[in-house]
Amino acid sequence: MNKEIVSKHLNELIDSFDLMPLDATLNSKFKNVIQRNFTISLYSIWETYIKTSLYDIYTTNEDVLYDEDFIKRYFEKIFSKKYINKMFLKNISNSDIQKEILFDSNNLNWYELEKFMSLLDFNINILKMNLIDNSELNKIILVLEDRGLTPLYTEKNKENDLQMKRIVGYIQLIVENRNQISHSFNPYLTDYLDKRKASVLIHFLKVLIKEIDSFINEQIAEKVKQKGHLEEVLKILDVIKGCNADINQTCIVTVNIPNDFKGFPDEIFIYSETGNVEKGEILGMRYKNLKISKIIYDKPIALEIKVPMKIKNRRNYYIYARKIASEKMKIIHTVYDENNLSSYLDLAST
Repeated sequence: MNKEIVSKHLNELIDSFDLMPLDATLNSKFKNVIQRNFTISLYSIWETYIKTSLYDIYTTNEDVLYDEDFIKRYFEKIFSKKYINKMFLKNISNSDIQKEILFDSNNLNWYELEKFMSLLDFNINILKMNLIDNSELNKIILVLEDRGLTPLYTEKNKENDLQMKRIVGYIQLIVENRNQISHSFNPYLTDYLDKRKASVLIHFLKVLIKEIDSFINEQIAEKVKQKGHLEEVLKILDVIKGCNADINQTCIVTVNIPNDFKGFPDEIFIYSETGNVEKGEILGMRYKNLKISKIIYDKPIALEIKVPMKIKNRRNYYIYARKIASEKMKIIHTVYDENNLSSYLDLAST
């Protein structure tokens, strides 16, 4: 589930408040139904996005995420909880990394998200800094508090930064409101969510997900670079239109494509002369201001590229592609022998 689909579902969710009938008696009944639906659906969208996105990221980036350290972390998790252990043993002949084991939480608060990121060896501190520096998120939090929706703080929330403490608290609020309805059979929430409050809470989740999505792509790009899985495809000759480091902005650059060029891969990376690398997407091609759908060789053509990197004139940039691993590592097959399983059992019990 990508962030565009998430945004669509969230917009549909806020529209449900417009179904409220004018009749006062019916309105009271519908209010509770809509509130319950909103609360459960909001959490479900959050959980589904995180689990699906991270698992999709793993399956499409096994060449940089799948190594011995990852397998150790995976097996540590398997033996950390009895029900996960049983889940694994029921399907032990399956050598694939299982989504239900990798991302198993049904109460996906911030600290569960941290564990997921840690499993993939993502630097959670970078995400925290990005969230703290996000001025839009800070404004949303002020509006939430102004409208009477306060963050829910727990003993685990020991964040030193106030902005981060509030973000963690609002994620906890989404989780606990769902639990209050789903698990305790309580049909009413302490704080009633009208459309004004719900719309701001949805805005909070949209901005949070956008930041997480950008962070995940940055982490993958960095790992691809670190592991030397990139090879140069083309040098960018000129920057016609630059862009800031915003995922929604595009730049226009020119390249000269040689006759032996085999075509652009589905996934490209933009590499700067300063060593910065970001995942990009080619949106279109032009030749002499005309849109083209086929490559023209040995002529300067313009590419429109969406990339979360600051692209400026008088700098050198390159288009890179990922090297395709000739053979996927199969470390997981080796851990099924008795000695290795015993060592992991010993490790998990310490």
